[in-house]
Amino acid sequence: MEALVYDNKIITGHKLYPVCGMKLQDVSEKDYHGKKYFDESIECLDMDKYEEIECAGDKKETVDAVIGIKKHLDKNRFSSPYLMLLELRMGYENVMNLSGTKLADKVSHTNEILGRDIDLYDTIYFVFKNNIAQRTISMFHNMKNGNKNLKKCEPISTDDFNTYIKPIKDYQYEPENDVVEIRRQLDINNYLEDINKFLGIMKYWCQRANNYKYKYNVNEYNSIIGELKIIWHEFRANKKIRLTDDNELDSEIIEEDYPELKNLQ
Repeated sequence: MEALVYDNKIITGHKLYPVCGMKLQDVSEKDYHGKKYFDESIECLDMDKYEEIECAGDKKETVDAVIGIKKHLDKNRFSSPYLMLLELRMGYENVMNLSGTKLADKVSHTNEILGRDIDLYDTIYFVFKNNIAQRTISMFHNMKNGNKNLKKCEPISTDDFNTYIKPIKDYQYEPENDVVEIRRQLDINNYLEDINKFLGIMKYWCQRANNYKYKYNVNEYNSIIGELKIIWHEFRANKKIRLTDDNELDSEIIEEDYPELKNLQ
């Protein structure tokens, strides 16, 4: 199974969220009271709730829940968003009575409701209890061979679901720029006789940090500016440095342009 993350913003920003937005665990709780199967942070669309509210007189079957996911590509890169369809089957003891035709109707109707703004993930997961999921693998394989409507369906245990579909915050940000190299470039001891060069390099990195902020890469901005603030504080506190009037003026201009340099918090 490829690395996936759930991204609640996909769901909370969906047009159906005001109607049927719920926590996935709360959806599970309706049928499996007292059983904690899912991360309580996962937002979803409760499709049964949607049908009850919007289609009371003409209810059709849908999948149980929809969550928002992205593929983790590498380092800080994630795919475009997807909607993942889920069938919660923690009460099932076997899968032999699953109907491919019925499922196809569920998926088709769910897709109509969701619209086409966000692509569907290409696998529909049936979530089983841990002791059942392993036994269903061969059953699903045999059923898919005989029913094309089940081709995209896969069983998964509750433990595996929570292991493979992680919150996006679990992926620690990996900076694009090496802060050790930035510090090496801005080692003030190398510029005691050429403060202008030090100030020029400092200004370059401040501008580069701001470029990341303007591109909404706040993580990279924070990584760079955090190191620059420390270096700037050390520069200002270094009693060995003798600044000319022009040096002091240039330093004050940098502090005006990038006031965050003076804030070590």
